[in-house]
Amino acid sequence: MPSGAREGVRLFSVERDAERARVAAEDTVELRLADDLATLVGTRRRLAPTGPSSSSE
Repeated sequence: MPSGAREGVRLFSVERDAERARVAAEDTVELRLADDLATLVGTRRRLAPTGPSSSSE
């Protein structure tokens, strides 16, 4: 996923399920993508006010 992003851009993956988020975060570290991709637990709407983007599309 981060391969299509411009250099310096940080991407976020939002997972509703904590276990899936844990697995995704482990995969991110294993694939050496942790500097470019963060995994958040919750829903887009719940995280929008405090997340990386304040827009709630």
